[in-house]
Amino acid sequence: MHHSSGIMSMVATVAATTVGGLALSTEPAPAASAGFYLHDGDSVVMLGDSITDQCFYTMYVETYVTTRFPQLKITWTPAGWSGDSVRVATNRLDRDVIPYQPTVLTVMLGMNDAGYKEFDQKLFDTYTSGYATMLKTVRAACPSVRYTLLVPSPFDEINGGQKCPGGYNAVLLRYGQSLLPLVASTGGLLADFNAPMTAMLQKAHDKDAKIAKQIIPDQVHPSAAGHLVMAESLLKAWNAPALVSAVVLDAAAKTQVKADNTQISRLTFHDRIEWNQMDKALPMPYSQDKNDAVTALVIASCDFVQSLDQETLQVTGLAAGNYEFFIDAQPEGHFSSEQLTEGLNLATMFTPMSWQARQVQTLVRSRQAWHAASYQGIISPLLQDYDAFSSWNAGEEGRARRKAFYQTMLATDQVMLEMERTAAVPVLHHYSLIPVK
Repeated sequence: MHHSSGIMSMVATVAATTVGGLALSTEPAPAASAGFYLHDGDSVVMLGDSITDQCFYTMYVETYVTTRFPQLKITWTPAGWSGDSVRVATNRLDRDVIPYQPTVLTVMLGMNDAGYKEFDQKLFDTYTSGYATMLKTVRAACPSVRYTLLVPSPFDEINGGQKCPGGYNAVLLRYGQSLLPLVASTGGLLADFNAPMTAMLQKAHDKDAKIAKQIIPDQVHPSAAGHLVMAESLLKAWNAPALVSAVVLDAAAKTQVKADNTQISRLTFHDRIEWNQMDKALPMPYSQDKNDAVTALVIASCDFVQSLDQETLQVTGLAAGNYEFFIDAQPEGHFSSEQLTEGLNLATMFTPMSWQARQVQTLVRSRQAWHAASYQGIISPLLQDYDAFSSWNAGEEGRARRKAFYQTMLATDQVMLEMERTAAVPVLHHYSLIPVK
């Protein structure tokens, strides 16, 4: 479900000027633009609890943006902490969010706030008022920040039992509904991590109930495969394009019909068709493993490929028969003239382009894991002056030492980000289509 238009028009009409008793800006939410939401130079901080701390949907979103828009220089900061609630997350804004001066902030909280029990009005009020306080605090420190609030991902009652009478996911949905006036009053966006995930879980359960249980093994924390659907929801809210590249060749007319987001050169039609292709983007990788049954089930149960990963090749006017397809002399499969006329989506295949994209994803995963481990294990204790570090932190010298340590971490992070961007730059590939005799 795409929320950047329907939800935005709905929340713009919400006549809420206060949330949790706190006055907020009544400036209407802006209409969704046709272009992609992120811009060159953006600093994106992704705040949340242990589900964000898994660094999976954050990895997929960063990988998608880096491979689809390799020219953009965007800074990414995962800021999830296990066990967090709105109250706890608000208390760490000065440490984990504001120093990065985000221009874009995503927030997913609620799983812990609701208490894993039936709806509790007191907990709900704490959540709504705390959320309002959080957004006001960030905006005061970062006036240009743009918000995307995330409806909490589901408690899986399709492949597991109910946590409480009436279902805990129904409680989470109520918490997600409370974000509507916040979005309306702060001019933000809303991305639903619950409904699309729930729909996918039901389809997966109907296809293979045994494997479906592995999508959210403990009913709370999705596997990496489950996070794909969450990443899709956020990217859709940001107007992410499906197109990687699109090529149409006419073998009968011996001509190029279309080349979108790519450049074709040295196209020849003889006993075989050959050409060079320089795409402007890479496809989105799902898994490093061809035999990943959980990811395969998730992809088959959602519309990620249709909505976000179209790298198409269509060849019309071919003589009837079968053809072997090569990229850089690497065999990619045998296809009939009918299949080629209908078109292939190369993003679903293990091509040199997808291999390159997987290397980018490995770098993203490594950097995010390094950032989380460094910050949570080293930087955070130093910044908080824990007793174990009291002598090291003491006085002016201690403050200077902490600042230097923190700056070194940020500099290292930037080097790793540049490695991701460099790895994502597309390269020229040679294609050939040879009749099978």
